Amino acid sequence: MSRITITHGVVGGFMPPVPKKSAIIQVEDNGELSVTYNVKKDNSKEYNTFSGTVKDNSFVSFIDTLVSTFKTLPREDPPMSEDIYRFDHCISIDDGKGFRWENMPNQGCSVGRSTVQPTEEQRKQFKEACDGLFNLASSHAKTLVSE
Repeated sequence: MSRITITHGVVGGFMPPVPKKSAIIQVEDNGELSVTYNVKKDNSKEYNTFSGTVKDNSFVSFIDTLVSTFKTLPREDPPMSEDIYRFDHCISIDDGKGFRWENMPNQGCSVGRSTVQPTEEQRKQFKEACDGLFNLASSHAKTLVSE
């Protein structure tokens, strides 16, 4: 089983970060996709949570391509030092086959500097992956679970 978690709104400062949206995407070994999508309500601390399932394996190649892309992308070093992609996103990937990738931008007052920086092309790849994951989540998680 593959699992990808993405969160937007993770960079903090004087106050802790308030995530604006997040998604958990799981691909079972049979190719079935399940999605949980959380979206912050306007002017509120509460979230709407949606879920959905796709019972065919049409997304397996998308997830495989995504994992291949992340195998080439750098992570901040030291961990949690800086938002090196500058998109206020955190992604965690476990492909279920031994590959794990996670970035975690600084979430507090002390700002560090990463010794690793992505190229502009790598930033573009990261942004395209984030957009693709949130598009997948918003288009397939249609059942309102909680509000």
